[in-house]
Amino acid sequence: MRTAAALVVLALVASACTAVEEEAVDPVDPIYLAAAEELCPIMWDWQKNVGAAMNSMSYEARREVDALTRRMLYLEAFDRIRELNAQLDATVVSLGDADPLDQIVPDVRLGLEASNSILERSGSKVDQEYSELEPPTYAEIVPVLFLDIEKAIDVVKPEMATYQNDELIDAFTAVPQCQHGVKDANDGIPRYVP
Repeated sequence: MRTAAALVVLALVASACTAVEEEAVDPVDPIYLAAAEELCPIMWDWQKNVGAAMNSMSYEARREVDALTRRMLYLEAFDRIRELNAQLDATVVSLGDADPLDQIVPDVRLGLEASNSILERSGSKVDQEYSELEPPTYAEIVPVLFLDIEKAIDVVKPEMATYQNDELIDAFTAVPQCQHGVKDANDGIPRYVP
């Protein structure tokens, strides 16, 4: 009786392992995978550079006692991010318009336009705040600016679910940088809607 039960368990384990192996070797569309491997590292590098610009600004502004100098640092950070957006725009255009980039690149470019609009509004907010008799402290304004930058990053990331293509999503999920460079590549993070 025990021997029969053991054989059943072994059979179930073997069946499960076979299923896992079959699932593991399920091929990813090579065209979609090549697009993911090309686009996602670019998007991730851009995001890291935007973060570096904000972190550098934050470090300098935290040490600065003069309010007008802090204002200048905030606006310079926004200018730097606009430069990074322009560089990303030129880079994604250079990738060409082969499938599926012909769908994704226009969405990235629209996202960059929205990102620049967020930066413009945030810059106007800084100007307005620092025109007051009592401008905000570092602790009061920097968290708000970082939230704005998170939105400015988020709107640029293409949302894979909108393409309604499971093979495309599988390919972008297979590339580690896509967890940061696009939306809905298995990260489950709620998204900002402008």
